[in-house]
Amino acid sequence: MRIEVWADLVCPWAYIGKRRLEKALIDPALAGVGIEVGWGPFRIDPTAPRKPLP
Repeated sequence: MRIEVWADLVCPWAYIGKRRLEKALIDPALAGVGIEVGWGPFRIDPTAPRKPLP
């Protein structure tokens, strides 16, 4: 099974989702199931400047 995740790395909700996915993947019921997780970038605000402003 392949799971594709598209998340913004600075989003706190994406971090919570990542942690929950990690917790779900260690479930003994999934033992023996080949699981591959692919991570892709998703920018919530693609117009944000590269250098942060105070």
